[in-house]
Amino acid sequence: VLFDQPSQLESIGNNAFQFSGLNEFSIPQGLKVIETNTFANCSNLKTIKFDPNSLLTTISSGSFLNTNIETITIPESTRAIGKKSFYNCKQLKEVIFGEESLLSSIGENAFEFTSIKSISIPPLLAIISENSFSNNIFLKQIIFLCGSTVLIKNNAFENTGIKNLTLFQLPITAKCDSCGAN
Repeated sequence: VLFDQPSQLESIGNNAFQFSGLNEFSIPQGLKVIETNTFANCSNLKTIKFDPNSLLTTISSGSFLNTNIETITIPESTRAIGKKSFYNCKQLKEVIFGEESLLSSIGENAFEFTSIKSISIPPLLAIISENSFSNNIFLKQIIFLCGSTVLIKNNAFENTGIKNLTLFQLPITAKCDSCGAN
């Protein structure tokens, strides 16, 4: 799928490419919303590329559910990652947030059943929802970046392999509602 530059595309609709044979997709700069289940169940999908000046604000529920994405760099403009956005992406080993990330919420089960090894929590992130990173036995390290104030909801890190929790420079406030980390 190719888009003329500059693309006028601002949203990709619900289920737009679900179950398709895509193996790579480049998100144009002007896209602001990836709707529910847009790329869900695309078992060949391994690579998502975002324009370096991406305007993306929302990755909706189930957007990349059951894909084989291996690494993803979330655009700094992204404010919300919906529930089950990357659920059961078993090949997903790395999620990168930019230093100027505007991300404020990660939805329920967003990264459950992935292979992420380490995650750096951006400073503006306010909520890590229930089961966001649960059932990820490869997750060994969480790094909270300078200035983080985050509410960690129930079971957010349940059944993980967390061994290191790193807090960079105060002030950092973390409230955990029974996180469930082992």
